[in-house]
Amino acid sequence: MFPLSIASARRAPRGRRFALSISLAFLASLGAARTLAAQRQLPGAPAGSTRATSSAPATSPDSPRAAVTTFLQLAHAGDYAHAGAYLMVPGTPPDRAAELARQLAAVLDQNVWIDPDELSGAAAGDTDDGLPARVEQIATIPGTGGAHEPVRMVRVTDESGPAWRFSASTVSRVPHWYASLDDQWVREHLPAVMLRTGPFGILWWQWAALPVVVALAVILGALLGRIARAVLAHVVRRTSAAWDDEIVSRLGAPLTLAASLIVASGLLGWLSLAAAARVTMGRLIQAGIFIAFFWGLWRLVDVGAQVLLVSRWAAPGVAGRSLLSLLSRAAKVAVLAIAIVAVLSSLGYPVAGLLTGLGLGGLAFALAAQKTVENLF
Repeated sequence: MFPLSIASARRAPRGRRFALSISLAFLASLGAARTLAAQRQLPGAPAGSTRATSSAPATSPDSPRAAVTTFLQLAHAGDYAHAGAYLMVPGTPPDRAAELARQLAAVLDQNVWIDPDELSGAAAGDTDDGLPARVEQIATIPGTGGAHEPVRMVRVTDESGPAWRFSASTVSRVPHWYASLDDQWVREHLPAVMLRTGPFGILWWQWAALPVVVALAVILGALLGRIARAVLAHVVRRTSAAWDDEIVSRLGAPLTLAASLIVASGLLGWLSLAAAARVTMGRLIQAGIFIAFFWGLWRLVDVGAQVLLVSRWAAPGVAGRSLLSLLSRAAKVAVLAIAIVAVLSSLGYPVAGLLTGLGLGGLAFALAAQKTVENLF
C-alpha cells in the first residue's frame, strides 16, 4: 500500500469522526425543524394536502381559516369537548361529539398537511372554488379504491351567530376514516396524555419512541456498514492496486452513517407520524444522506491526491507537489460548497440567491487570479 503518513496524521480517531458527523446532522435537524415550523409554503407536501386558495388580507373570526385553526388547536391540546362544537352533529350527545372531534383530528393529522394560511380568511369563504355558496373544501382524504374523499365545512347560523362547521357528510365519514388509520390500535389503548401533540406535530408517545428508533438505527447501521466494508474489501483484495483498498478504508464511516439513516427511514414508518412530521423527517434524512455522500467524496479527494503524490508526475520536483496541493484544496472547497447548497436545498431553504452569489464570487475570483493561474501553468 502506498504511504499515507501525512493524511493519516491529520485524521481523527474513527469514533470521534462518527460522533462529529452525528453532531452535525443533529444541528442541521434542529435548524431544519425550526425553519419548517415557521414556513408558510408547503413545497413537496404529500398527497391530500390543502390546496392554495385566494384569501382576504385579514382573517375573519368566522372564516374557514379561523375555524380550522381553532379546531386543531383545541384538539392538539386535548380539549375535544370544545373541539366538538366545530362539527355538524345535531342531536348528538356531547360525549359522542367530543369522540368524533378526536377521531377527525387524528384523521387530518395522518393524511393532510394543513397550512391555515392557505385556507380562505374571508367570512364568505372562497367564492371562486366552484362549490355551492357557504361550502368550503378543506382537504381530501384517501378513501377506498384509491379515490379521495372531500373534507368540507359549511357556514351555518346558530344562537351564537354565523360560523363555519365541518359538514354533516364529512362527520359521517369520520369513523370509517379513523378505522383505517395504521395507529388506530395505539390511539385506543395509550393514555390520553401520550396521544397529545408535542413539538413539531409529533405525538408524545412518538417522542418517547424516537430514542429507541435512533438506537436501533445506529446499531443496525453500524452492522450493515461493517458488512458492506467487508464485502468491498473482499472484492478489492483481488486487484493489485493499492488505492482501491484505501478507498474502502476511508469510506467506512460515511457508509455507516448512510446505512443508519436508511434504517432510520424504514423504522420511522412504524411510528405512524403525522403528515407534516413525515415530510420534515424525510427532509432531515435526505439532508443526512447528502452529508454522508459528500463526506465520502471529500475523503476520495484525499485518496486521489495521495495517489498522484506518489506518481511519476509529482515525483520529479516541488512544482508538481505544490500544484497538487492547490488542486486538492480547490476540489475540497468545491465539494464543501456543493454540499452546503445540497443540504440547505433538501431542508427547504431557498438556495437560488446563494447559487447566484457563489457564481458571482467564483467569477470575481477567476478574474482576479487570472495572471496567477497563467504564471502557475
